[in-house]
Amino acid sequence: MTLQEIDKYVFQKINSLSHSWVLDKAAVVVDLWYYFVIITLFIYDFNWMFIVKALLFAIFINSFLLKNIFKKTRISQNLDQVNIINKPIPEFLRNMDNYSFPSGSAAISAAITLILFTYGTYWGIFGVIMTLINGFQRLYTGAHLPSEVLGGWITGSLTSLIWMHLG
Repeated sequence: MTLQEIDKYVFQKINSLSHSWVLDKAAVVVDLWYYFVIITLFIYDFNWMFIVKALLFAIFINSFLLKNIFKKTRISQNLDQVNIINKPIPEFLRNMDNYSFPSGSAAISAAITLILFTYGTYWGIFGVIMTLINGFQRLYTGAHLPSEVLGGWITGSLTSLIWMHLG
């Protein structure tokens, strides 16, 4: 098997897992985990603004700049029988994110996770767990191939390291 075949095979296995209203809604909430972290940091009076700026930097680099450089179409446009679960976002935002590499959600999760380690090991470990769950849900929701999630983790980590060096 080639790497592309393995990529599609793993995607299809995860994407074809049992879907229900509860699981699908939970998958959407997991995709937004880092926003809940920002709210928690705000409530506990941590330096939440640093993480907000890092989030915006990661979104710009990964979801706008890199996606528009690579211009890779989403797997749902290339395969039949993909279970797609869309986030409840306005259509104009959905149309801005037509490309799939790197996975913006995976990149943002990785970027935020590395920054969370600066708040303490507990925060960082929580971030690692949520990043892994987030990566899984990107396949489950029909948004990305495993290679796109891995690419997002790599570019997001690099984005975070750059941000921490600049900040």
